[in-house]
Amino acid sequence: MRSVMAKASPACSGDVLARLAGDTAVERTMTRFCLADLPLRMFLSAALIPRESDEITRLILDTMAKPPLRRSAA
Repeated sequence: MRSVMAKASPACSGDVLARLAGDTAVERTMTRFCLADLPLRMFLSAALIPRESDEITRLILDTMAKPPLRRSAA
């Protein structure tokens, strides 16, 4: 997942140095299409940043783990 996310993002020197960046604009675009087809549960099950070390990741994972609120009938 880390490699796919890096290839889909705009080219940056860190990804290039880590050899994770998409080599061409076409590869980056195609990887974005692949990401768009992945279900949300794939992103939630493969957290790239450990929840223990990042507040935003923890907030997202905790929020997504809760069942959705139901609208009350008025």
